[in-house]
Amino acid sequence: MNKIAGLIIILLIMASTICLASPLTDYSLGKVSINVNFGTPSLTSNNWSSTANLNPSYNVTAGMGFGFAGQYIYNDFKPKTPNGIREIRAQQINLLTNQVNKFGNISAFIGESKTQIIGDIAKNGIVAGLVCTVPIMPNTHAYATVSTGTYVDSYEMGIGYTFAQNIELNLDYRNANYKGLTSDDITVKGPYGGLVYNF
Repeated sequence: MNKIAGLIIILLIMASTICLASPLTDYSLGKVSINVNFGTPSLTSNNWSSTANLNPSYNVTAGMGFGFAGQYIYNDFKPKTPNGIREIRAQQINLLTNQVNKFGNISAFIGESKTQIIGDIAKNGIVAGLVCTVPIMPNTHAYATVSTGTYVDSYEMGIGYTFAQNIELNLDYRNANYKGLTSDDITVKGPYGGLVYNF
C-alpha cells in the first residue's frame, strides 16, 4: 500500500510540472490512442467488500474520420477476498463523435457493454455518455467521463501530462457500478495511473 501511495504522490508531482494523459480528441482517420492503466480499486456490495489485486485496464481509440472514432475498453477485477466471485470482467465497444471543440473538447458516445463474473453470469447492454477534455496548463489537461447504461453506470475524473512526444502520463479516479451480476450492485472505485501513447 505504501508503494502505491508513493507512486500516486510522484505522479501528482509530475502532473503539476508536465502534461496530462487525456482521451483522444482528434478523430481524424488513422489517429490512434492506446491507454494502459493500473490500480487496486475497492469492490463492494451490500454483502461483501474487498480490494482488488493489481488491476490492469486498457482502452484503444481509433479515429474514423468525419468526427467519429471507435473505442474498445477492457477491465479485469480479481478480488483479494473472492467471497464466491473470483473475477469480474467489464468490456465496452463505443462509437464516439465530437460535439464541441471550442474551449475544450466534448464528445458523446454510445456503445455496447459486456459485464460478467467469469464462470458464472454475463450481461450485455447499451451504454451512453460524455467525455470532456479541457486544457488547464501548457501540455496539461483535465478530463472527465460520465456514462450510464443497462448494466453499468460510471464516472471518471483525471489529469494528464505529456512528457515525451506522443506519450502522456495520466492519473485518475474511477467509480463504476455494475448491475445485474448478483442480487446486489457491485461498485468498483479507486485511483489509477498509467500511460497513453498517441500515433
